[in-house]
Amino acid sequence: ALSPAQFQAVWLVHACGWTYPETAEALHVSASTVGSHVSRALGRLRERLGVVANG
Repeated sequence: ALSPAQFQAVWLVHACGWTYPETAEALHVSASTVGSHVSRALGRLRERLGVVANG
């Protein structure tokens, strides 16, 4: 399962179309933290869904 922070970051960036800076401001974290949350969350989702990365 995703952590609440990972879920919020992925939702705001990918479902709502927010930028990392917009998401960072809303979640009171840095844009690089948003990037980390999104990256880790997408990696976890790929793993759970059995998605193989190209390349």
